[in-house]
Amino acid sequence: MTATVWFNKNISSIYNVVEIIRAAQQPGEFRILCSHTQPDAPALKIANAAEVEPRAIGERAYLEYCLEIAKRHRVDVFVPGKMIREIVQARGRFEAIGTKILAAADAQTLKMLENKWVTNQRIPGEVAKLPETRLVNTLEEFDSAFGELRIRYPVICFKPAQSVFGLGFRILTENGGQLKRLLAGDPLKIELQEARRLFAEEARFRDLLVMQFLTGTERSVDCLGQNGELVQCVIRRKPDYSEAAQVIEDNAEVKEAVRRLTAHFGLTGMFNIQFRDYDGHPHFLEINPRMSGGIGMACLSGVAIPYWGLRLALGTATPGDVPSPQVGIRVKDVPRAVVL
Repeated sequence: MTATVWFNKNISSIYNVVEIIRAAQQPGEFRILCSHTQPDAPALKIANAAEVEPRAIGERAYLEYCLEIAKRHRVDVFVPGKMIREIVQARGRFEAIGTKILAAADAQTLKMLENKWVTNQRIPGEVAKLPETRLVNTLEEFDSAFGELRIRYPVICFKPAQSVFGLGFRILTENGGQLKRLLAGDPLKIELQEARRLFAEEARFRDLLVMQFLTGTERSVDCLGQNGELVQCVIRRKPDYSEAAQVIEDNAEVKEAVRRLTAHFGLTGMFNIQFRDYDGHPHFLEINPRMSGGIGMACLSGVAIPYWGLRLALGTATPGDVPSPQVGIRVKDVPRAVVL
Protein backbone atom coordinates (compact mmCIF):
# COMPACT_ATOMS: atom_id res chain seq x y z
CA MET A 1 0.00 0.00 0.00
CA THR A 2 1.36 3.41 -0.97
CA ALA A 3 2.03 5.83 1.91
CA THR A 4 1.72 9.58 1.34
CA VAL A 5 4.57 11.65 2.80
CA TRP A 6 4.42 15.43 3.07
CA PHE A 7 7.31 17.89 3.29
CA ASN A 8 6.08 21.44 3.79
CA LYS A 9 8.39 24.44 3.29
CA ASN A 10 11.59 22.84 4.47
CA ILE A 11 15.37 22.74 4.03
CA SER A 12 16.73 23.97 0.69
CA SER A 13 18.02 20.49 -0.21
CA ILE A 14 14.56 18.88 -0.05
CA TYR A 15 14.85 18.28 -3.81
CA ASN A 16 17.75 15.93 -3.04
CA VAL A 17 15.76 14.31 -0.23
CA VAL A 18 12.96 13.41 -2.65
CA GLU A 19 15.51 11.89 -5.01
CA ILE A 20 17.06 9.89 -2.16
CA ILE A 21 13.70 8.45 -1.12
CA ARG A 22 12.79 7.55 -4.68
CA ALA A 23 16.10 5.80 -5.30
CA ALA A 24 15.75 3.71 -2.13
CA GLN A 25 12.04 2.86 -2.17
CA GLN A 26 10.26 -0.15 -3.57
CA PRO A 27 7.98 0.61 -6.56
CA GLY A 28 4.93 2.53 -5.35
CA GLU A 29 6.07 2.56 -1.72
CA PHE A 30 5.71 6.33 -1.24
CA ARG A 31 3.70 9.16 -2.76
CA ILE A 32 5.57 12.38 -2.02
CA LEU A 33 3.79 15.69 -1.50
CA CYS A 34 5.78 18.93 -1.27
CA SER A 35 4.54 22.42 -0.52
CA HIS A 36 6.24 25.81 -0.57
CA THR A 37 5.31 29.48 -0.67
CA GLN A 38 7.29 29.85 -3.93
CA PRO A 39 5.47 28.25 -6.88
CA ASP A 40 8.77 27.63 -8.69
CA ALA A 41 10.47 25.89 -5.75
CA PRO A 42 12.35 22.93 -7.31
CA ALA A 43 10.88 20.39 -4.90
CA LEU A 44 7.40 21.08 -6.23
CA LYS A 45 8.47 19.92 -9.68
CA ILE A 46 9.90 16.58 -8.59
CA ALA A 47 7.17 15.62 -6.10
CA ASN A 48 4.22 13.38 -6.98
CA ALA A 49 1.90 16.13 -5.76
CA ALA A 50 2.47 19.80 -4.94
CA GLU A 51 0.76 22.62 -3.10
CA VAL A 52 1.61 26.32 -3.07
CA GLU A 53 1.43 27.53 0.52
CA PRO A 54 -0.29 30.82 1.35
CA ARG A 55 1.99 33.71 2.24
CA ALA A 56 1.59 36.24 5.06
CA ILE A 57 -0.49 33.88 7.13
CA GLY A 58 -0.54 33.73 10.93
CA GLU A 59 0.54 30.73 12.97
CA ARG A 60 -2.98 29.62 13.88
CA ALA A 61 -4.21 29.93 10.29
CA TYR A 62 -1.15 28.07 8.99
CA LEU A 63 -1.77 25.23 11.42
CA GLU A 64 -5.35 24.94 10.18
CA TYR A 65 -4.04 24.99 6.63
CA CYS A 66 -1.69 22.10 7.44
CA LEU A 67 -4.51 20.08 8.95
CA GLU A 68 -6.65 20.68 5.87
CA ILE A 69 -3.82 19.60 3.51
CA ALA A 70 -3.08 16.50 5.59
CA LYS A 71 -6.73 15.51 5.54
CA ARG A 72 -7.31 16.24 1.86
CA HIS A 73 -4.21 14.37 0.70
CA ARG A 74 -4.62 11.61 3.29
CA VAL A 75 -1.07 12.17 4.49
CA ASP A 76 0.41 9.22 6.38
CA VAL A 77 3.62 10.95 7.53
CA PHE A 78 4.16 14.71 7.80
CA VAL A 79 7.79 15.89 8.03
CA PRO A 80 7.42 19.56 9.01
CA GLY A 81 10.08 22.19 8.44
CA LYS A 82 8.17 25.46 8.69
CA MET A 83 6.48 26.05 12.06
CA ILE A 84 7.71 22.72 13.35
CA ARG A 85 7.16 23.46 17.06
CA GLU A 86 3.56 24.50 16.62
CA ILE A 87 2.85 21.47 14.44
CA VAL A 88 4.45 19.10 16.94
CA GLN A 89 2.44 20.73 19.71
CA ALA A 90 -0.72 19.86 17.75
CA ARG A 91 0.40 16.27 17.12
CA GLY A 92 -2.82 14.88 18.59
CA ARG A 93 -4.97 16.73 16.06
CA PHE A 94 -2.95 15.28 13.18
CA GLU A 95 -3.00 11.77 14.62
CA ALA A 96 -6.79 12.02 14.90
CA ILE A 97 -6.98 12.26 11.10
CA GLY A 98 -4.42 9.48 10.57
CA THR A 99 -1.26 11.59 10.08
CA LYS A 100 1.97 10.81 11.95
CA ILE A 101 4.30 13.72 12.69
CA LEU A 102 7.98 12.91 12.12
CA ALA A 103 10.04 15.36 14.18
CA ALA A 104 13.21 15.02 16.23
CA ALA A 105 11.68 15.85 19.62
CA ASP A 106 8.64 17.12 21.49
CA ALA A 107 7.74 20.81 21.32
CA GLN A 108 9.43 21.70 24.62
CA THR A 109 12.72 20.08 23.60
CA LEU A 110 12.59 21.70 20.17
CA LYS A 111 12.22 25.11 21.80
CA MET A 112 15.15 24.37 24.09
CA LEU A 113 17.36 23.27 21.19
CA GLU A 114 16.73 26.59 19.43
CA ASN A 115 18.78 28.31 22.14
CA LYS A 116 22.40 27.17 22.15
CA TRP A 117 23.08 28.56 25.63
CA VAL A 118 20.11 26.79 27.18
CA THR A 119 21.05 23.57 25.36
CA ASN A 120 24.62 23.74 26.68
CA GLN A 121 23.35 24.20 30.24
CA ARG A 122 21.36 20.95 29.90
CA ILE A 123 24.37 18.83 28.87
CA PRO A 124 26.32 17.32 31.78
CA GLY A 125 30.02 16.65 31.37
CA GLU A 126 29.55 12.90 31.20
CA VAL A 127 27.33 13.29 28.12
CA ALA A 128 29.59 15.52 25.98
CA LYS A 129 32.57 17.86 26.20
CA LEU A 130 31.71 21.53 25.63
CA PRO A 131 33.81 24.57 24.68
CA GLU A 132 34.22 27.04 27.52
CA THR A 133 31.55 29.68 26.95
CA ARG A 134 30.20 32.92 28.44
CA LEU A 135 26.78 34.47 27.88
CA VAL A 136 26.92 38.24 27.34
CA ASN A 137 24.44 41.03 26.61
CA THR A 138 26.54 44.20 26.96
CA LEU A 139 29.91 45.53 25.84
CA GLU A 140 31.13 45.39 29.44
CA GLU A 141 30.17 41.73 29.72
CA PHE A 142 31.80 41.03 26.35
CA ASP A 143 35.07 42.64 27.47
CA SER A 144 35.03 40.65 30.70
CA ALA A 145 34.32 37.36 28.94
CA PHE A 146 36.98 37.98 26.31
CA GLY A 147 39.55 38.84 28.96
CA GLU A 148 38.84 35.70 31.01
CA LEU A 149 38.91 33.34 28.04
CA ARG A 150 41.84 34.95 26.24
CA ILE A 151 44.12 34.15 29.18
CA ARG A 152 43.57 30.43 28.57
CA TYR A 153 42.92 30.16 24.83
CA PRO A 154 44.78 31.67 21.85
CA VAL A 155 41.67 32.36 19.77
CA ILE A 156 38.20 33.49 20.85
CA CYS A 157 34.99 33.50 18.81
CA PHE A 158 31.34 34.43 19.30
CA LYS A 159 27.90 33.58 17.92
CA PRO A 160 24.27 34.44 18.73
CA ALA A 161 22.56 32.08 21.16
CA GLN A 162 19.79 31.66 18.60
CA SER A 163 20.69 31.36 14.92
CA VAL A 164 20.72 28.87 12.06
CA PHE A 165 23.22 27.96 9.32
CA GLY A 166 26.07 29.53 11.32
CA LEU A 167 24.71 33.05 10.87
CA GLY A 168 26.42 35.56 13.14
CA PHE A 169 29.45 33.38 13.93
CA ARG A 170 32.74 35.30 13.95
CA ILE A 171 36.35 34.59 14.93
CA LEU A 172 38.04 37.47 16.73
CA THR A 173 41.42 38.72 15.55
CA GLU A 174 43.71 41.19 17.27
CA ASN A 175 46.01 42.37 14.52
CA GLY A 176 43.93 45.04 12.79
CA GLY A 177 43.48 44.91 9.05
CA GLN A 178 39.66 44.96 8.98
CA LEU A 179 39.65 46.60 5.53
CA LYS A 180 42.07 43.97 4.19
CA ARG A 181 39.76 41.18 5.40
CA LEU A 182 36.72 42.95 3.97
CA LEU A 183 38.29 43.30 0.54
CA ALA A 184 39.50 39.70 0.68
CA GLY A 185 35.94 38.54 1.29
CA ASP A 186 36.64 36.83 4.62
CA PRO A 187 33.16 36.50 6.20
CA LEU A 188 34.17 34.68 9.38
CA LYS A 189 36.75 36.95 11.02
CA ILE A 190 36.31 40.30 12.71
CA GLU A 191 38.86 42.50 14.41
CA LEU A 192 38.40 42.84 18.17
CA GLN A 193 38.07 46.63 18.22
CA GLU A 194 35.61 46.56 15.33
CA ALA A 195 33.48 44.03 17.23
CA ARG A 196 33.63 46.21 20.35
CA ARG A 197 32.54 49.26 18.33
CA LEU A 198 29.53 47.35 17.02
CA PHE A 199 28.55 46.01 20.45
CA ALA A 200 28.75 49.55 21.86
CA GLU A 201 25.93 50.65 19.50
CA GLU A 202 23.35 49.17 21.88
CA ALA A 203 23.23 49.38 25.67
CA ARG A 204 21.97 45.79 25.73
CA PHE A 205 21.94 43.35 22.80
CA ARG A 206 20.44 39.90 22.39
CA ASP A 207 22.10 36.85 23.92
CA LEU A 208 25.59 36.31 22.55
CA LEU A 209 27.94 33.42 23.30
CA VAL A 210 31.63 34.25 23.64
CA MET A 211 33.63 31.03 23.37
CA GLN A 212 37.03 29.46 23.06
CA PHE A 213 37.63 28.71 19.39
CA LEU A 214 38.00 24.99 18.84
CA THR A 215 41.04 24.62 16.62
CA GLY A 216 40.67 20.99 15.52
CA THR A 217 38.70 19.05 12.94
CA GLU A 218 35.00 19.75 12.49
CA ARG A 219 32.45 16.97 11.99
CA SER A 220 28.82 16.96 10.98
CA VAL A 221 26.87 13.88 12.03
CA ASP A 222 23.63 13.00 10.26
CA CYS A 223 21.57 10.86 12.60
CA LEU A 224 18.59 8.57 12.70
CA GLY A 225 17.01 7.88 16.07
CA GLN A 226 13.99 6.20 17.56
CA ASN A 227 12.65 7.29 20.93
CA GLY A 228 16.04 8.21 22.36
CA GLU A 229 17.92 5.31 20.81
CA LEU A 230 20.53 6.01 18.13
CA VAL A 231 19.62 3.76 15.20
CA GLN A 232 22.40 4.86 12.85
CA CYS A 233 24.60 7.85 12.12
CA VAL A 234 26.87 9.00 9.31
CA ILE A 235 29.92 10.99 10.38
CA ARG A 236 31.18 13.52 7.85
CA ARG A 237 34.67 14.85 8.58
CA LYS A 238 34.95 18.32 7.13
CA PRO A 239 38.10 19.47 5.29
CA ASP A 240 40.51 22.16 6.38
CA TYR A 241 39.58 24.26 3.36
CA SER A 242 36.22 24.63 1.65
CA GLU A 243 37.20 23.32 -1.79
CA ALA A 244 38.20 19.88 -0.50
CA ALA A 245 35.99 16.83 -0.07
CA GLN A 246 34.40 15.61 3.14
CA VAL A 247 35.19 12.11 4.33
CA ILE A 248 32.71 9.58 5.68
CA GLU A 249 34.51 8.11 8.66
CA ASP A 250 34.20 5.66 11.49
CA ASN A 251 34.90 7.49 14.74
CA ALA A 252 34.01 5.60 17.92
CA GLU A 253 34.37 8.62 20.23
CA VAL A 254 32.09 10.80 18.13
CA LYS A 255 29.53 8.02 17.70
CA GLU A 256 29.42 7.39 21.44
CA ALA A 257 28.90 11.10 22.12
CA VAL A 258 26.05 11.09 19.58
CA ARG A 259 24.53 8.06 21.27
CA ARG A 260 24.64 9.75 24.69
CA LEU A 261 23.15 13.00 23.35
CA THR A 262 20.37 11.11 21.55
CA ALA A 263 19.43 9.35 24.78
CA HIS A 264 19.84 12.47 26.93
CA PHE A 265 17.40 14.52 24.85
CA GLY A 266 15.16 11.64 23.78
CA LEU A 267 15.72 12.37 20.08
CA THR A 268 13.93 10.53 17.30
CA GLY A 269 13.66 10.66 13.52
CA MET A 270 16.23 12.65 11.51
CA PHE A 271 18.58 15.19 13.11
CA ASN A 272 22.13 16.50 12.88
CA ILE A 273 24.79 17.06 15.55
CA GLN A 274 27.92 19.17 15.07
CA PHE A 275 31.28 18.67 16.77
CA ARG A 276 34.74 20.17 16.59
CA ASP A 277 37.93 18.78 18.08
CA TYR A 278 40.07 20.39 20.75
CA ASP A 279 43.11 18.63 22.24
CA GLY A 280 42.23 15.61 20.12
CA HIS A 281 38.70 15.13 21.47
CA PRO A 282 35.32 16.07 19.96
CA HIS A 283 33.51 18.97 21.62
CA PHE A 284 29.80 19.54 21.13
CA LEU A 285 28.73 22.55 19.08
CA GLU A 286 25.00 22.17 18.44
CA ILE A 287 22.06 19.93 17.64
CA ASN A 288 19.97 20.72 14.58
CA PRO A 289 16.62 18.95 15.09
CA ARG A 290 16.14 18.49 11.35
CA MET A 291 17.91 17.04 8.35
CA SER A 292 21.09 18.91 7.49
CA GLY A 293 21.88 20.67 4.25
CA GLY A 294 24.54 18.01 3.69
CA ILE A 295 22.12 15.09 3.96
CA GLY A 296 22.78 14.19 0.33
CA MET A 297 26.47 13.63 1.03
CA ALA A 298 25.67 11.50 4.07
CA CYS A 299 23.33 9.26 2.06
CA LEU A 300 26.13 8.46 -0.40
CA SER A 301 27.41 6.23 2.41
CA GLY A 302 24.64 3.75 1.56
CA VAL A 303 22.34 4.83 4.40
CA ALA A 304 19.31 6.58 2.89
CA ILE A 305 18.46 8.39 6.12
CA PRO A 306 15.16 10.02 5.00
CA TYR A 307 13.90 6.73 3.56
CA TRP A 308 14.65 4.75 6.71
CA GLY A 309 13.25 7.56 8.86
CA LEU A 310 9.92 7.23 7.07
CA ARG A 311 9.87 3.46 7.33
CA LEU A 312 10.66 3.53 11.05
CA ALA A 313 7.88 6.08 11.57
CA LEU A 314 5.41 3.87 9.70
CA GLY A 315 6.54 0.69 11.47
CA THR A 316 7.48 -1.04 8.20
CA ALA A 317 11.12 -1.38 9.33
CA THR A 318 12.98 -2.00 12.58
CA PRO A 319 16.29 -0.45 13.70
CA GLY A 320 18.01 -3.71 12.79
CA ASP A 321 16.97 -3.27 9.15
CA VAL A 322 18.94 -0.03 8.74
CA PRO A 323 22.35 -0.68 7.11
CA SER A 324 25.69 0.58 8.38
CA PRO A 325 27.43 3.35 6.42
CA GLN A 326 30.29 2.70 4.07
CA VAL A 327 33.26 4.58 5.51
CA GLY A 328 36.41 5.97 3.96
CA ILE A 329 34.67 7.49 0.96
CA ARG A 330 35.18 11.12 -0.06
CA VAL A 331 32.06 13.15 -0.85
CA LYS A 332 31.21 16.65 -2.00
CA ASP A 333 28.11 18.61 -2.92
CA VAL A 334 28.07 20.05 -6.45
CA PRO A 335 25.63 22.59 -7.88
CA ARG A 336 23.47 21.59 -10.83
CA ALA A 337 20.83 23.12 -13.03
CA VAL A 338 17.24 21.87 -13.26
CA VAL A 339 14.36 22.80 -15.53
CA LEU A 340 11.40 24.23 -13.62
